[in-house]
Formats: sequence, C-alpha cells, structure tokens
Amino acid sequence: NVLYTAITRQDPKSHWPEDGWLPSERIDAATALRNYTLGSAYAAGDEQNLGSLEPGKYADLVVLDQNPLTIDPQELQATKVQATYLAGNLIYERKYSCRTVKRGSGSLFGIALEPRLRF
Repeated sequence: NVLYTAITRQDPKSHWPEDGWLPSERIDAATALRNYTLGSAYAAGDEQNLGSLEPGKYADLVVLDQNPLTIDPQELQATKVQATYLAGNLIYERKYSCRTVKRGSGSLFGIALEPRLRF
C-alpha cells in the first residue's frame, strides 16, 4: 500500500479521490521504490548495510510476481510475494499446489526490503 499511495496519491482502500490527492505531488514507481528501500535505510542511519543490493550489504529482499516499475499502478495491490530472503537466507516461499509454472510464463522481480528490526 505504501508504493501504491506514493505513486497514485489515492487512499489504498477506497482508491479515492479519482485523480489522487494533490496529483502534482505523485512520484514515479522508481522514486517510490528507492525512497521505500534506500531512503528508509538512510533514515535508520544504516544505509551502509541496508536498502539496496550491493556487495557487503545484507541480502534482505523479496521476490515479487510482477515488476512494480512497469505495471499499471492500479495493479500494485494485487502483486504477490513469491519469496522473502533475510540476510541471504530464504525464510518464505509461496507454495503452489496443483499448478505448473512454465519457464518464461511470467516475470519475477526482486527488491530490497526496508530496514529490519534488530534485537
């Protein structure tokens, strides 16, 4: 919902107003994604470890079933997480039952997660 709201400037539940609140303040998907990932890491003071996929950083990321940079913003909320990695380790994988996924039948897109909580 965070990306959807930033891109459309609409309420994520009602999708109102039709043209969005202050439409001139909409941001594109790439900027929204960068702000949500690297911007969050910077705000947490840990951009040297978090917020982007680079050598030496934690490999915290999700794999999505759609590319949020290329789909229609109205489709963002239907995007499903296919897998989640924390520090490079698979911690969640969507299970498929009675479904065959053909090679090339769709695209998967990975993004770095927002900063994780440390205990």
